Order: sequence, then structure tokens, then C-alpha cells
Amino acid sequence: MEAIYLKRNSIKGILESSIDEYDARLRFMSIAIGIGPKQASLFLRNIGYTDNLAILDTHVLRYMSMVGLLPQKINSVSSVQKYEQIENKLFRYTKKFKEKLSCIDTAIWIVMRMCQREKLYEYC
Repeated sequence: MEAIYLKRNSIKGILESSIDEYDARLRFMSIAIGIGPKQASLFLRNIGYTDNLAILDTHVLRYMSMVGLLPQKINSVSSVQKYEQIENKLFRYTKKFKEKLSCIDTAIWIVMRMCQREKLYEYC
């Protein structure tokens, strides 16, 4: 909040001046130090700004590896460029379900989290 409001910005102003959700994510990341693409995407989805950004946490990344969308298992994504590449793969994959990206990655998160909790990774 300090990074935004002390610099005479506002959340509404940032969103209105953004070209699209990807630009908005980059703007929040550049304004608030320590916020990466996952947290910025989560924020933009939670405030209802977009359904087109993925939340690439360990559960979603593990699923993507399990179904062959990623060549190897990774636990996190360190760069914005790599995040966008992986997000784009998930976006293309979800088109066959004819649902919003936010619905699909949330469903993946729920299933994978339950698999972890129940120690069922060998089955899902």
C-alpha cells in the first residue's frame, strides 16, 4: 500500500492506465518491490480485474509436469519471461475445456492440493 499510495498512485489509476492484464501485472510488480508475477496475478484475479492470468504455484506446476506440459518438475518460476511462457502453455491447454483460465487453474490447484494432503501423488 505504501509503494502505491505514497507515490501518489492508486490501484484504480494503475488499472485504468494499463493496456491489458499483462501490463497491469507488470505495473504492480514494478511498483511494489517483492511482488512477483504469481502474487500480482493472484491480486488482479481476486479483485475481479481478470480471469486470464494463471496462478502458477507448486500444485499447478506439478500438474503441468504430470500431464506433459512441462518437460521436468519445477517448484517455482523465477523470471517474468519464464512465467509468461508457462502461463501461455497452460492457457493453450485449457482452451479444450472451454472454461476460463482462472477456473481451470483453480480446479487443478484444488485437486492437486487434495492429492498432496491425502498423499496420492502416485495416482494423480
